Amino acid sequence: RAVLGQLQMVRLRASALSYDDVKGRLAATKDQDMSPFECARRLLEPAARHMRTSDKMDLYFADSDLVPLLVQENYLNHRPHVAATEVERLRAIAKASENISLGDAVNTQVRRYQNWSLAPLAGLVGTVLPATYMCGARETFGLYPGEPNFPRFTAWMGNYSTGNKQRRLLSELTTNLAASGLVPAHRGVVRLEYVSALRTLLTAPLRKQEEAGIAPTVALMQEYCISREQLDYVVDVTKFKTKAAWGDDPLKEVATKVKSAFTRRFNQEGLTAKCAAMVEDVGVKKGRGKGKGRGRAAGGGEDDDDEVVEGAEAGQEGGVEVKQEEEEEEE
Repeated sequence: RAVLGQLQMVRLRASALSYDDVKGRLAATKDQDMSPFECARRLLEPAARHMRTSDKMDLYFADSDLVPLLVQENYLNHRPHVAATEVERLRAIAKASENISLGDAVNTQVRRYQNWSLAPLAGLVGTVLPATYMCGARETFGLYPGEPNFPRFTAWMGNYSTGNKQRRLLSELTTNLAASGLVPAHRGVVRLEYVSALRTLLTAPLRKQEEAGIAPTVALMQEYCISREQLDYVVDVTKFKTKAAWGDDPLKEVATKVKSAFTRRFNQEGLTAKCAAMVEDVGVKKGRGKGKGRGRAAGGGEDDDDEVVEGAEAGQEGGVEVKQEEEEEEE
């Protein structure tokens, strides 16, 4: 696929290709191999405004997976050379973000539906055009003292993995709430309306009543079929990066001994399984299953063993009778 892509790029410049042309092209570009970080930096630096579109496409195809993510991560840090005022800068940012969104839509057609003929379009719209709008001097956000002024690695990968985990935990919480018969709602409704209320209802007794609030909290969790891990998810997903009091961890003010007592109380009482998803696999011991398998496989063997035991007992009784008869004959 990479070879075909290179041939397609060559076809845009010439209709014929000879061995000498290929050799000369390789000799001229053999020292152009660079990392995705260098490619993204060159696309966004001020000198990029003098580059040809074909050269920018070559930088994109150096790593078509990572270069777009690096451009998306760092384009806001650059002051566009075409923007003389802050208003023009905002317009350039709006155009760049719009092209990034359109490029993601095209990239979906390429990746999900294997329509690889759209790969150059995805690179042009999602990477080259945003970099063209935003190329200029790089600036820092000034978020903290000593902030380094160099390209950051993409945060998309970590956020994507975290998003998948959060969606899985939300689906499990929605299933348990639906099994309780009290919350027949979609997971979107659970996330937007129920999770915030559960955060307050499950943590307020522990904060205000301490050990006296353990019993009502456990009772509420049992009523709504909420596990201990799901309580941690509810608390974690409702935390925000803000200095306001409403964004803090609600369990931060709870004493450690209260948390320990609450965990012990909940582990002792547990939950009543009301759906198949609540049945833990660890509840079925592997050794017990293996024992059952042996019993099924050797079911007849157990009967044979019983017969052997009965035969042995009968043989012992018969041996006693024979011995008694021999003693009588000797007398």
